[in-house]
Amino acid sequence: MRAAAALLAILLVGSCTLLATACNDATCTSGWCRLKSTDSEETECVDFQSEGKSCGGFTMPQWEQRCNSDTHICHYPEGVSPNCIEGQPCIADAPGSCTLLATAQAIDNGDSVILAGAGNNCPGGYAQIHKRKACATIGKTHSTSLGWRGQEKTSNWPSGCYHCDSVDGCEDGTWFNKHKRGSANGAARPWCQKSQSPGSSILFAGDSDISEWSTDAEFPNSKNVGRGGWTCKQLLKKIDTFVEQNQPGWVIVVCGENDMAYGKSPNAAYAQFRKVVNKITAAGARVLYMGTKPEPDSKSLWKKYQKYDKKVSRLAAQLSSTVSNNMPPLVMIDVYNGFMDVGNKLNLYQSDKLHLSSEGYKLWNEWAHPAIAAQGKDCYLWRSGSCSKSISDGRKGRALFV
Repeated sequence: MRAAAALLAILLVGSCTLLATACNDATCTSGWCRLKSTDSEETECVDFQSEGKSCGGFTMPQWEQRCNSDTHICHYPEGVSPNCIEGQPCIADAPGSCTLLATAQAIDNGDSVILAGAGNNCPGGYAQIHKRKACATIGKTHSTSLGWRGQEKTSNWPSGCYHCDSVDGCEDGTWFNKHKRGSANGAARPWCQKSQSPGSSILFAGDSDISEWSTDAEFPNSKNVGRGGWTCKQLLKKIDTFVEQNQPGWVIVVCGENDMAYGKSPNAAYAQFRKVVNKITAAGARVLYMGTKPEPDSKSLWKKYQKYDKKVSRLAAQLSSTVSNNMPPLVMIDVYNGFMDVGNKLNLYQSDKLHLSSEGYKLWNEWAHPAIAAQGKDCYLWRSGSCSKSISDGRKGRALFV
């Protein structure tokens, strides 16, 4: 047996000393056994590090994994695939169990998408990503990804979305594996998305600003039902079905611009919008409205857009004054003035000067996240990523929209 052959042997890996099974498990019930010094045959029991501390313990069998308590560097013999990766900092997530420090920090930060340690599983509270489109978006846009590499179906690599960085037999970057089970392979690491409880999902509904928004990776556990060209009236006919099918906690809505472009007045467009809001809130969900855009090619509509948004902001203020839980049913992001704050540059739009570019959607992502996050729960009007009006400011029911 490998363990017997390595009895009392000392394996030096970097600054970390790994021991064979010099003590059996019964000897050190709460930790591991080590020589007191490299020039002594005396052994001693050392307790595993507690949760959140540097990884001074390791997972059994003892000679397979250990993290150096001084450098936090995890070492393991070739062929073993623990969560930690050779040469990368790690931390104890339980006595004797290691997790990459970067992964632990991402979890602590509440990141919606994280890169787990080596293996074929995700940490608690996160799930593997089995949507190719979401995986491709992560591969192309996530700051940690070394690029998008494509799709495969094999039992030899992690299932779903995973990432390689200097892994033997794998080109660096993000891959999507259609195999239902897959398997751990070297230092390949699965991408994981935060698990959501029922009622905490997000539904995106509205016109082309919604349908062209790449929401899958940016907003895990979301569904996009946007339709190009839709008006608020068209959305009204379908919103009951959308909400019933998806049971969202939030519905992010964009509609109204097409209504006015087709000749409807701000009052007429708003009447349909309000009915949409009433249906969503009656089902127990909250609404996040992304305001109109000062599109360079639609300057003749700008005054209508501003009148429409002003009505919506007043509705948000009015509804906020009716709740007792400090959670406004309708929240608005003032996109119009937010874009003006950054100069309403052409790079925010596609070449048609109407639809949003990736730069425009980048701002929408930055603005939407805090609006639906817990720390912004009493704010009903946002501008450029900051709360403009909230229930707690003592001016409930009054909209100061400029």
